Amino acid sequence: LHHTKRVQYRSMQDLGFILLGLALLWGGTELVIDGAVNIARRYGLSEILIGLTVLAIGSDLPETVVAMHGAFLNLAGVDTSALIVGNAIGSAFGQIGMVMGIAGLITYLTLSERFIFMHGSVLLLSVILLFFAGQDGAISRIEGAVLIGAFVIYMVMAFKTRGDHKEEFIEQKGNVFYFWASLIAGLVVVYVGSDLTILSATALAERFGVSQSLIAIVVIGAGTSLPELSISISAALKKQGGLS
Repeated sequence: LHHTKRVQYRSMQDLGFILLGLALLWGGTELVIDGAVNIARRYGLSEILIGLTVLAIGSDLPETVVAMHGAFLNLAGVDTSALIVGNAIGSAFGQIGMVMGIAGLITYLTLSERFIFMHGSVLLLSVILLFFAGQDGAISRIEGAVLIGAFVIYMVMAFKTRGDHKEEFIEQKGNVFYFWASLIAGLVVVYVGSDLTILSATALAERFGVSQSLIAIVVIGAGTSLPELSISISAALKKQGGLS
């Protein structure tokens, strides 16, 4: 009985550390995005370019850092493959299901057929590409490079076909030192959060005897979607459905 209570206590402790890690990932990402947007505006970048680069890439920072951190742990002999893949899958489901679902409940979202065809096709192609890359049960360095290459090509195409929107520049006032400090501090917080999340999730999976992918999909994947959820809800409340 004493052993059972101790296991339950440690499990709750691991879950608490996971939630704390996710909170750090979210908070750190907010700092990074805020600092990066202010820096971009300070140096005269347009809102369109900021949206396509800073917000799109920055909001994926938790998933990216968790994946990179897990990959380095993998090289050190700690098997985190299922955690990395599960995080990516859970985050994708979270962004499409949870984020878009909540945004849809808040406001009426509209998209042009051209937008759906272009970006929806890329979304489907990315899933197919990952499917074929993982047919042998592993993602090699070459396949990883191909996936990154596909992402870069998509970003370039998205920027070139962003439409006939007028370039909008917003002058950003303030001390650029504080903007850089926010960005760097955010990166540090995200790293600490990823370390806490990965180690706690691995320990929790071992303690319960379940796969890392299950913990990653159910808990981490949904948690790392919080930045996108925050951005989408804010955009929906401001009637900016396209940003959501």
